[in-house]
Amino acid sequence: MTSSDANTALKDQYCAVISRQNEEDPIGSASPQGQYLLVELQLPWADNLRDSKHIPAGLYEVLNEYSKKGSMFRFLAFFSESHRSPDGFVRVFHMYKSASSSTFFEKHEYIVPHQDLIALTEAILQNGSQLSQFEGYVQPTSQIRDFFVCTHGSHDLCCGKFGYPIYKELDEKYTSEGQVRAWRVSHFGGHRHAPTLIDFPEGRCWAQLTSAALDNLVHRSGTFSEMSRNYRGLGGIGAFEQVAERELFIQKGWDWIHYDKVASHDLKDESTAVVKIDYVSPDQKDRGTYEAEVYVKGTVISGGCGSDAREAQQYGIRPV
Repeated sequence: MTSSDANTALKDQYCAVISRQNEEDPIGSASPQGQYLLVELQLPWADNLRDSKHIPAGLYEVLNEYSKKGSMFRFLAFFSESHRSPDGFVRVFHMYKSASSSTFFEKHEYIVPHQDLIALTEAILQNGSQLSQFEGYVQPTSQIRDFFVCTHGSHDLCCGKFGYPIYKELDEKYTSEGQVRAWRVSHFGGHRHAPTLIDFPEGRCWAQLTSAALDNLVHRSGTFSEMSRNYRGLGGIGAFEQVAERELFIQKGWDWIHYDKVASHDLKDESTAVVKIDYVSPDQKDRGTYEAEVYVKGTVISGGCGSDAREAQQYGIRPV
């Protein structure tokens, strides 16, 4: 078989299957975002969301306007058959990371009349200066965990094939407990790791999830180390920091989620950085600074779902 034939054969395979076959470690692949704007959007979704049948008039114009002004945010569409907003209303999530911590995102949820969506979007992207007029639409859901599972099959086949069953199981088996909700969400990167989801308000990204792993994820049962290879990283920090943060997660276990932590790095070159994470437990009894050198140790072949073969970086870590 020629290299051209091999590449063609790879393009015809599922990218998530290739990733698993090549034992790709997904750590460091979470998109480092400081702010998310999620808008409820009825299905179907086009590959490019702006072409979707139900996209609200004027929404993309506002998003583009504030993007050009320098606003840093990630826009995502979401939907749930089980948690649909009342007729004439639309649900909006605003997630943003505190500058002083890498622990949790602040979560604000609104259910507003359709005609107020653009005004709410502008108020959010204006750094909240006009949000007081929407206080009556804020939902008291700050203690609920929201699982946003990518099912954007028109963007990548794996998200539809592998993401949708995980979304359905989360929705049907776990949301009745009242502490979690499951949502379908548009593409947020890393479809070769499907099924992939973001767990808010933590902002943690998970990969290659299976039905067997859901109890551990939802109830934080077992040990985190059992799921460490399903972990893409904490979405509020960069790739090098994500690798180091996972090491502490393995050491501390599920309790690590509740620690306050601040991560930074000193780049030595394009492929190596010294990462520092300052941390403190909720009871203040466990505090310290962790330092490690994170480096690109090699690559694995990825591709598929119509894409040519390419190399995905893999990371190593050693204590300083």
